[in-house]
Amino acid sequence: MRHTHHLQALASLVVDQTDSAVVVCGPDVRALYINPGFTRLFGYAQHEMQGRRPMSVLAGPSTDLQALDAVRDLRHPTSFRLELLLYTRTGQPLWTAIVVNVVCDAAGQVEHVIGILSDITLTKMHEVLQHRALDAMVRELPVTELMHLVCEEVERIAPEMLCSVVDVDEQGLCHPLAGPSLPVALGEALEGLRVGPNVGVCGRAAWSGEPVLVTDIATDPLAEPHRH
Repeated sequence: MRHTHHLQALASLVVDQTDSAVVVCGPDVRALYINPGFTRLFGYAQHEMQGRRPMSVLAGPSTDLQALDAVRDLRHPTSFRLELLLYTRTGQPLWTAIVVNVVCDAAGQVEHVIGILSDITLTKMHEVLQHRALDAMVRELPVTELMHLVCEEVERIAPEMLCSVVDVDEQGLCHPLAGPSLPVALGEALEGLRVGPNVGVCGRAAWSGEPVLVTDIATDPLAEPHRH
């Protein structure tokens, strides 16, 4: 008996300390338990998830609901994996790998549904971008079309972002290559602009070779010459 309690304590420790989100549901796929990793990843506390369907809570405007429909036959012991774009409590999108295990009793009736969710946003972005870029290169698309595809894919994976690509020639002059979701006037304003330490965000980033962050263009001096 003592050995059994020790194993249970170790199992509980693993579930509580893992970075992955774990949710245990009943046969109706409503949450009975979430681990601290679920709260850290998605922002929901135990009382907020209790009795709710996890996918209904975490789904958002870009979640592939058809992928969920394809794996909802939970009438027998099974395990499956899928990748979905889900959303945190604050609305931040996360590409998530989900492993679902259906546990049945001796009579074959569904007893519990256990889901383990992991954040794969960065991996997904690299994988998809590499695939799209290599495909475009094989088809010998012009560089502007290739960059346009890259921007569109970044914005699809991370819907809260707007992406653009700017080329800098040997003279240090900017030439916008792609920015499908940005105003045309912004690209026109960047055309021929010489990069430098005080030439906006793009200009400073290209000049320094380092990431540049401006959190408020209304007050940041770096945005002053181009705020309009």
